[in-house]
Amino acid sequence: MDFFGYSTEIRKLTDDIPVKAMTDPEKGKVLCDELIEKGEKMQDAKLLGFGYYHLANIYFVLNDYKKFSKYLQIGVEYQKESAQWSILARSYNLMGISAADQGNITVALDQYLQGVKIGKTYECEYEVAMIYNNMGQLYMRLEEFDQAIYYFSKSEQLLLKFTENQRARQNLIMIYIIMGECYIQLEKTAEAEASERQMTKWMQEEELDHTDWVLIYGFRARLCHAKGMEEACEENILKAMECMDSFPIFLEIWEDVFSFGDFLLNLKKYEEVRQLFEKLEKWLEDMQVMNMKAEFLRLKIRYYKGLTRRKEYLEACAELYECREIQHKENLVMLRRAAELRFSLEEAEGKEETLRKETTLLREKAERDALTELPNRYRLKAFAEELYEKAYRERKNFGIEILDVDYFKQYNDGYGHQKGDECLKTIAKVLHQFTEKEKNVFCARYGGDEFVILYYGKTSEEILHEAVILRQEILKQKILHQYSPETHVITISQGIHNTIPKERKSVWDYLHSADGALYQAKQCEKNSVCMKYEKEDELVDTIVLVSRRKDDI
Repeated sequence: MDFFGYSTEIRKLTDDIPVKAMTDPEKGKVLCDELIEKGEKMQDAKLLGFGYYHLANIYFVLNDYKKFSKYLQIGVEYQKESAQWSILARSYNLMGISAADQGNITVALDQYLQGVKIGKTYECEYEVAMIYNNMGQLYMRLEEFDQAIYYFSKSEQLLLKFTENQRARQNLIMIYIIMGECYIQLEKTAEAEASERQMTKWMQEEELDHTDWVLIYGFRARLCHAKGMEEACEENILKAMECMDSFPIFLEIWEDVFSFGDFLLNLKKYEEVRQLFEKLEKWLEDMQVMNMKAEFLRLKIRYYKGLTRRKEYLEACAELYECREIQHKENLVMLRRAAELRFSLEEAEGKEETLRKETTLLREKAERDALTELPNRYRLKAFAEELYEKAYRERKNFGIEILDVDYFKQYNDGYGHQKGDECLKTIAKVLHQFTEKEKNVFCARYGGDEFVILYYGKTSEEILHEAVILRQEILKQKILHQYSPETHVITISQGIHNTIPKERKSVWDYLHSADGALYQAKQCEKNSVCMKYEKEDELVDTIVLVSRRKDDI
């Protein structure tokens, strides 16, 4: 996120917040509050969108679901207003996670698809990769394992473009873990082993935390069990359980932990499940997320049923029923909120599209000559500098031609300014057609009756040939000029400089040289072409082509 143009204090805040959000959440909260306060004083939507997003992300790390959801919702409005599309895509991703955590698959999928749409429209590939990852996990929850693998693979393809980023590498490790688990469910052990090899490859030299190791050991335990390696399976279960004692972000992997609980129940490891329940009760105590509570109760019901503890089993069933009733009401609220967000986003996108069109029109007007509709001097300057720099880098010829209308003052004075304007429009039309036919040619109105043509990568012979054709095309228009002392129709004179740039001189040195060639052409004879070009040993030579008046006119 670029905050160029803001004060040093604000730029330091925006640099520090993403780092502190992960390394020191409490300090991160203080910094976010400070940025939000400044954003409110300045009424700056960009600062507010950034601040609220990271504040929500911090509460996600701290497992405070209510504040996470609250600040995420506030931030979205500011992100849309300030066109912070990459952060907005991330926000929709987090809202999708939030909906999935609460068990509302429909809303979750809608939020993910909105995030993908924003990410693709505004080329936020990393954000799209993360959303595909979460979409895969959604399908995994629905036991649509082939569809899950499809989205994990799409995420993998995008993340491989960002392997210089540590976070992207760590996400690749997680993708190979969950893809491997999908293959285990599909009884494709060879594919699961291939995923495990990829996981191990990307683990090299990466600093992984306890959260990562819970997933790694859990996957390896499943894979060992699928291969009949029960002793290795036991070892990995023990390591996973040990890692659960000291990881901070339960919101991020709660589904994986519950899935691990199901795996333990399948193996009838009731003592390990009891230990897991102790950890889960500690995590869930302050979160008040009904779907998580419902999943926990589901595990308990399986546990009590396996141990034939009927009383506890029935109590857990009754509690699950009550929990689902509350969850149903929460989902209705979430659906209404999702609908409001959808309409709000569509309105914002409509405004953005209108603004984009207006900006494009204004830019085109600013860069076009009102009379001839050719690019103007402003556009010529920008384009000429780009082309000159390209020619210098690639050791290609760079040519500038400046041409003007012979005896145009006499034409204007004799016929009037309206006729003079019509004459310039006709010449501009010929120039426009000329640039459409010829490759690597750009034309602009320089001012008055002067026009400039840029040539890229063309030999002097090619440019002279094209210049003569252009001169002939102007003659073909047969624009009557009875006030010319030499001819009875409009003609042009052309001065050209074409060489390979040897050093980063000003492009206007070329224009000055071309202007000198134009003067030389006129001194020799009107309706002529004069070119300065590189002959040998960096010496510039000159050639003048005069019109054969009887043939041309």
